[in-house]
Amino acid sequence: MENWVKSLVASSIVLSFSNFSIAAQSESNLHLSTIVNATPLEREPPRYPRNVALKGGEGWVILSYVVNEDGSVASPIVEESSGQSGFERAALKAIKDWQYSPATKDGKPIKQCKNSVMFSFNMSEATEAASKSFVRSYRKINAVLEDGNLSEANILIEKLADKGRWNRYEEAYFNLLKARYFVLTKERKEELEAHKGIIWHGKDIVKSELYASALVNAINLQAQLQEYKGALNNYKTLMEMEGLEPYKSAVQPIVDGINTLISDKDKMLVIAAEVKQDDVWTHALVRPSFSIAEVKGNLHTLEVRCDNQFSQFKFAENMQWNIPKSWGECNVVVFGEPNSSFKLIEVQS
Repeated sequence: MENWVKSLVASSIVLSFSNFSIAAQSESNLHLSTIVNATPLEREPPRYPRNVALKGGEGWVILSYVVNEDGSVASPIVEESSGQSGFERAALKAIKDWQYSPATKDGKPIKQCKNSVMFSFNMSEATEAASKSFVRSYRKINAVLEDGNLSEANILIEKLADKGRWNRYEEAYFNLLKARYFVLTKERKEELEAHKGIIWHGKDIVKSELYASALVNAINLQAQLQEYKGALNNYKTLMEMEGLEPYKSAVQPIVDGINTLISDKDKMLVIAAEVKQDDVWTHALVRPSFSIAEVKGNLHTLEVRCDNQFSQFKFAENMQWNIPKSWGECNVVVFGEPNSSFKLIEVQS
């Protein structure tokens, strides 16, 4: 990151509004609109599918959907799930009956097109155990990983994934297998996603030490991958757990380093970014001001989604965007053509 900072300074990309190539512009004349988010009125949770419940099945579904001008929900789609079609059907059926107070744009009702929700289907008396077939597969894959046979391990992991898991316990340990595999293949982003899988689904069913270990590993990887907000959120979760002092001590230097980096006004946080095939890139901000530079490709729209504000802007390279404290914590969302790359630079205002 320091190399990027030196490169940017050498190229005279100084995060001062008056020095930008678009100095004649301002946030006010780039501002497109002020949008107030939709607020829920009726949101009944989905019913647990009876046929799945009889088998003790558990899982989760993430949906995205649109809120219409009249507050009704439209176009729900399954973004991700644990794979059970029964849960997906139940989630889709429930969300179609949700009702919102609609979003507004400059005071007029509009569609709110970027919404998501995660449903967890958990049985209060679910058995915290794995099936015999899952245990056999788990032990076999672990043995293969210990032998260092990564190609065979990959085949077995994919085979187990195709077979599916039946409860959160198996889901958590399946993610543990994937994390071990990605450690050996040195795929940091994939390893982080596996640890997130344990964190999302395993808090109440895996041993606290295993859960804490997943948090520690995630914090370490998020620090390396510059997901600073996620690292701090996971640190907060870890600190709220009783005991586990060795785990807390292990990440304290990492978190201290993140906080020092964030508060250092002389250092810019430079994050390498790329718009993927879904035309969008998102980032949780840890500073109140940011800029986007070194664009390769085409970016057209920028959104700032905060606790108390949601605004859209025309994209402008090298423009410094300053976020009022009253907006709360914010994410920046960048829309553009697939494979467009750029640098997002966070600075202290």
